[in-house]
Amino acid sequence: MPFKFEGQNKYITDSTFSRLSLKGKRDESLIKSFISKLLMLGVDFIEMSKYTMPPALINKDIIIYKVENIEDMRGLSKENIKLVLYSYKTDFDLCNIINYIENQNFNIIIELYIDEFLRVDAILLKMKLKKLYSLRFKGMSHFDEALKGELIKVKAKGYKIDLCFNDKLDLATASALEGLDYYDFLTGAFNGGGDFTYASLEEVVLSLNVLYKVKVSLDSNILSKMSEEYTLLTGNKINSMKAISRKGYI
Repeated sequence: MPFKFEGQNKYITDSTFSRLSLKGKRDESLIKSFISKLLMLGVDFIEMSKYTMPPALINKDIIIYKVENIEDMRGLSKENIKLVLYSYKTDFDLCNIINYIENQNFNIIIELYIDEFLRVDAILLKMKLKKLYSLRFKGMSHFDEALKGELIKVKAKGYKIDLCFNDKLDLATASALEGLDYYDFLTGAFNGGGDFTYASLEEVVLSLNVLYKVKVSLDSNILSKMSEEYTLLTGNKINSMKAISRKGYI
């Protein structure tokens, strides 16, 4: 379920599975267990791809399916996928995607850089896309007044905003908290996604609880078990200096 901040609903997306390759033999029960714990932690959506499609018993309403092209979308309606994620590449590709999706049973999240907004906005207005769910802005390393100003302009046009900060300056979690007023969705990953370094969702959840008194997590005591499962699934170990993922912190 979404959490409320200043009376507004905010949603959290975990992109762990779409960012990482699962190591070794696919363990369906382990995937289901980890996803169930993400939901217990307060995550609303799970981002997946064709390489890490979830077990059949997972509720498809919470899945955001990452696609690269129209071919990746074929058959998704039969799979009861409700949301797809497409990363903007060229105007031509985006126009083709829009034409295709209008006759499908799912909505789309378009991922782009903030400096691509005016270009994408013009295409969306011209083609009158009715199935747009939100715009996800990526590549930001920190939240500042310039980004704030750009997001205000996007919001004024009626778009739902999804932010995905990178952590190359070690500011992703802080930026996610500082920008709370300016987004509807936050995308990150457990442990920051390993080598891909995004906002660590477990850090965001605990920071919201402790610093802002916002109830996000249903059960933050599961972090140590999640750390074990994350390592088994991805082959990436949790940094020993990362106290919030170690047993006994909560």
